[in-house]
Amino acid sequence: MKIKKIYVIILFSLLNTVIMRETKAQTHCYNKLIKDYLISKGELNNNEKTSIYSFEVLKSNSINDNVFGIYRIGTFSDHGLIYLFLLDKKNEKEIFLDFEDMPSTIEAVLSFMDGASYKLNDSEKLAYIRKALDIYRINERKIPW
Repeated sequence: MKIKKIYVIILFSLLNTVIMRETKAQTHCYNKLIKDYLISKGELNNNEKTSIYSFEVLKSNSINDNVFGIYRIGTFSDHGLIYLFLLDKKNEKEIFLDFEDMPSTIEAVLSFMDGASYKLNDSEKLAYIRKALDIYRINERKIPW
């Protein structure tokens, strides 16, 4: 009986380790993807140690907490711009958007929501569009250095 309990404990330990490694790998993957995008936009240099952030615009969750989400991403700096990262893990969609052309950005967000694996109601869609407009207004006030 004691040996059986030990095997069960070892099995649960191994499963927990595998799950934790998987979660860390996913986090690292998205962080690298986001960092590479921010480097391409000139927000940071490749060797820079500046922290980056990604928060779901409505729920403030991290990427690993959601299967679907629209994230505000950027660097922790006074002059850095905010970008959008649209993620639908089920449909394997990862889309980065900036606000250089606002109508195109809103169109891309609407298209993403309409084709998403997670079906949004009209009030949720409207809330996402409002958040995108808020981010656009914040970016307009930023002073690029």
